[in-house]
Amino acid sequence: ALVHRKVGLMATASSSAGGGGGGGSGGVASAAGRLAVDGAKATANATSRSVVMLSTYVAQNPTSVKFICCLLGLALSVASVLSMFNLIGNEEAHEKWDRSRTMQSAYIFFFGMVIVFCELREEWANKGCELQVKLFRYFYFLATQPGRAVFYFYVGSVSLLMWPESDLWKWIYLSLGGALCLLGAIMIGLRCLQCCRGEAPDEPQASA
Repeated sequence: ALVHRKVGLMATASSSAGGGGGGGSGGVASAAGRLAVDGAKATANATSRSVVMLSTYVAQNPTSVKFICCLLGLALSVASVLSMFNLIGNEEAHEKWDRSRTMQSAYIFFFGMVIVFCELREEWANKGCELQVKLFRYFYFLATQPGRAVFYFYVGSVSLLMWPESDLWKWIYLSLGGALCLLGAIMIGLRCLQCCRGEAPDEPQASA
C-alpha cells in the first residue's frame, strides 16, 4: 500500500509539472503574439508619419506653372511615341532614325511622364498605388524646387539635342525643350524670390 501511495504521488506531481509547463509555453506564445501586433502597429504608424512629413516638405509650384508643366510633360511623351513609331512624318526621314535616337525618345517619354506625376494634384497622382508619394520618397530631389528645376533643364537639353532629320520634329523638339528650360529658369527664380522673402520651406532633418 505504501508503494502504491508513492507511485500515486509521483504521478500527481508529474501531471502538475506538465500542466505548469504547458501554461508557461502558452504564456510565451501569447506574449510573442502581442509583441508582433505591437510591432506591426508601430511600423504602420511610422510609415504614415513619414508620408505626412514627406507631403509637408514637398515644394508646390503655383497653379499656372503646374498646369504648364503637366501639359509640356504630356506633350513630350506623346511626341516621343509619335516620332519613335513614325506615326507623323515621311518615310525618308524615318529611315535615318537610328537606335540612339530611338533610345532618346524612350527616355524622353519616361521623363515626360515623371514631369506629369511631379506636378499632378496629389489626390489624383496617388490614386491606387501612390506613385507620387513613392516618386518623392525615393527621388527626393524631385520634391524640391531646385532639384525639379535642374531635372527640367536636363530633360529640355536632351530634347534640344535630339535634332531629327524631319523639319517638323526638329521644331517640335526645339519648342518643347526650350519651354522646359524656360520653366526650369522660372522655378529657380521662384525659389530665389522665396529665399529673399524668407518664405522658403524648411528642409526635413534626417532622423536616426
